[in-house]
Amino acid sequence: MNLKSKRTRVLFLGGFSVGRDGTEGGQVFACRSLVASPLSNYVEWKLVDSTQRSLPPPGILIRAWDALRRLLQCCSHLMFSRIDSVLVFTNFSWLSLLEKGLVCIVAGCLGKHAVVSFRFHPSLPRRFTALYRVYFRLICHCCSKLVCQSQLAADELVRLFQVDSGKIEVVHNWIDVTRFAADHSSPHRRTDTNVRLIYVGWMHPKKGVQFLIPAIKLLSEIRQNFQLTMCGGGDLYDSLVQQTTALGIQHFIDFRGWVKNEEVNRLLNAADVFVLPSLAEGMPNSLLQAMACGLPVVTTNVSSIPAIVTDRVNGILIEPASPAQICEGLRVLIDSPELRDQMSHTNRQQITANHDISTAWKKMAKILNVVTHSNENLVLPNTGTEETDQQAAAKQD
Repeated sequence: MNLKSKRTRVLFLGGFSVGRDGTEGGQVFACRSLVASPLSNYVEWKLVDSTQRSLPPPGILIRAWDALRRLLQCCSHLMFSRIDSVLVFTNFSWLSLLEKGLVCIVAGCLGKHAVVSFRFHPSLPRRFTALYRVYFRLICHCCSKLVCQSQLAADELVRLFQVDSGKIEVVHNWIDVTRFAADHSSPHRRTDTNVRLIYVGWMHPKKGVQFLIPAIKLLSEIRQNFQLTMCGGGDLYDSLVQQTTALGIQHFIDFRGWVKNEEVNRLLNAADVFVLPSLAEGMPNSLLQAMACGLPVVTTNVSSIPAIVTDRVNGILIEPASPAQICEGLRVLIDSPELRDQMSHTNRQQITANHDISTAWKKMAKILNVVTHSNENLVLPNTGTEETDQQAAAKQD
């Protein structure tokens, strides 16, 4: 029998395209890395790309047309092709859920094994309307499995929408740990006097970077032995650079803009502390990548972040929108090289054990009803999804 004919056919609606500027959001990274994993030895993918055309987003008419086109493409596959399982990646926005939810509903009505993966934490500072709740519950009813990024997110689904907990599977965000791990045979603490801080991500208000610059100003008034590298671009980039100059702290901060993956990896492995002051998150890839490099972190206790960061164990958890708390968290780690070393070791172990693609793809295979043979020597398929620039912000509708 043809080996290809034995593969499970999976319709996958998610983000796969890298933008013209080379940026790759969290959802795009997750989708591309799953397709590039050994799971493809057992799956024949039917990919439907939901990557947003651009940032900022195009007009509503263009977005509506793109959504309709994708919906028709998915329905065509479901009705006229042999599809065994359906995998849909979505966030909790109305526009995304309207389109992706309809695909789940159609798949469920046709008797397909439908799986929806929620790529954001549901407990957001928004009020869900009655119509939204009804539609969301219908989507969950039509799906066979619901994938959440953390147990906290799963509990929120049950609390906010009364979802059947028996359908929920928790699969932590995944990364390829081998891409970020360097030679850590010696302690992570550096021998020079400056402590190297780093931020990697989108310069956008939801990332809380507008509070990071004032925090560095406060820190510069009590400590001088640090340097912050900021990698990324976005809406706030120019204003942050101007603010830094206005506060007279430009010699403490190095703005790099968007940089290639290889350079991000080098900078992470050369740094001592990672800072992420987000106001809202799912389970950010940039945080996982930094932890895989053995970096202790200073980050906010929002969404699913507390599921991977325990205060004073592998990082410092702070309240969002607080320059004073960002400053204090950084000060603690600047002053405590032994604590940094302890957190460094903990983070490398934790990410390897819980967030490596080598483990995640097997969990996703089981959720998708894909039969695998764990004793086979698997060869990573060549899918043409080469790695590109980093960006921590998702770019999906």
